[in-house]
Amino acid sequence: MRRSKDETCNIVELFQSIIDYGRAIKNYCVFAKSFHETIQNAGGFDVVDSKCNDILASHGKEYRIFLPDEIQKRRTLLFKILKALELNSSTQDDHLIAAMHYILDNEKKRALFLPNEVELPFITNFWQKRVYSGGSKNPKVNRKVLESCILEFVSKGLNCWCNNFSVN
Repeated sequence: MRRSKDETCNIVELFQSIIDYGRAIKNYCVFAKSFHETIQNAGGFDVVDSKCNDILASHGKEYRIFLPDEIQKRRTLLFKILKALELNSSTQDDHLIAAMHYILDNEKKRALFLPNEVELPFITNFWQKRVYSGGSKNPKVNRKVLESCILEFVSKGLNCWCNNFSVN
């Protein structure tokens, strides 16, 4: 029987909620212990959770899951543009500018993860799930995903500014 996209997403969302609950289990019954071991054998909760997010995103209209790979292809050029723009915040909220400087300061790094040294209160739940990994005790920042996230927000900010700019 062929399942619709919505049914698939609902099943994956249900499975994902079970995974989220499974992270907090302290006293396992036989089923819970078996479930926990199965998830661990599949790569662990974070890996399975990430796969669920990707499935949900790929079944929807979410193009951003492909953004990190595309940005990495043009990374050098995008960083040159970012440096040339010399952007500043028009308000006191300079979190995006600080994040932009953080990725520029780490431009030469090729490690998968960066230290969690930048505040990102502006990012959406979509990006939060992808930028951070390692749990709440020791969160790691995925460098490629962070770069994609920041570049998307810079792009949105520039689009907003350009759309509001008029020559009289």
